[in-house]
Amino acid sequence: MDKPLEVELYRQSLWSNSKRTQTHRVHQYKLLRKYKDVDLDLWDVEDAFGFLATRNSIHTQYNFIAVFLHFHPEWRGDMQPYIDELVSARFDRTIQRNKEQFTWLPRKADLVRHENELFDTGQWKKFIISYLLSNTYCRSQDVCAWVKDPHQMLGYENYLVRHQTHVEFIRNKYKTVKTYGPKKCTINDKRFRDAVDKLASNERIAFYTNEVQAATYKRIGEGGHFKVCVLDVCESGESVLSRLSYMSKSRGTNFETMVLNYNLQI
Repeated sequence: MDKPLEVELYRQSLWSNSKRTQTHRVHQYKLLRKYKDVDLDLWDVEDAFGFLATRNSIHTQYNFIAVFLHFHPEWRGDMQPYIDELVSARFDRTIQRNKEQFTWLPRKADLVRHENELFDTGQWKKFIISYLLSNTYCRSQDVCAWVKDPHQMLGYENYLVRHQTHVEFIRNKYKTVKTYGPKKCTINDKRFRDAVDKLASNERIAFYTNEVQAATYKRIGEGGHFKVCVLDVCESGESVLSRLSYMSKSRGTNFETMVLNYNLQI
């Protein structure tokens, strides 16, 4: 039997990522093959640096390095000084972006009013999405969950299992599951339980990230929504470190990464 194509093996290695991330990574692989049409296993580090020189975006270069190191982890030493430069440049750019977003992003009170309106007008799926983003601090992929009842079989997707007094939110697929493992949390909020009750068993809350964005206040999206939640904690001045630590664990994000990328007060 012939060995599978390298691109197919790479695609299979991305199984735990979202469909969007898988598609993006495979697209990156194909761009690399256009630059030099041989398997990446046969590239040398000079080929990699040659390709990176054709990309202007710091973020794009950083993402392609992740692809290179997937195939050639032994290049880490050669690439580390270049990675350090990119990290420093990304840090400066993130600080500037956060300062700009601080001036126009809404505040938590706006999200609460929006969430109340969704519930009052019976937009159950959008309410559920908004609630999960505000209270479990999850990502878009996480809320693409299936509604289930306790007697139903569960697989390796994300689920909202409704019980008489609460809903269990089970996440088997999310961005950092390989690091933090599957997550479960119990949601006792009565309005949330009522909203989930309005949906049919085996119904899905969302299929695509644009559905999640459409449910957020003024379509700010999941990332913007989370930044507003982080900002609200920081502005409150109450138990800031412990609350941010909880948000980090619930989301499945390294604390330092979360503070850098989502704290608008830096």
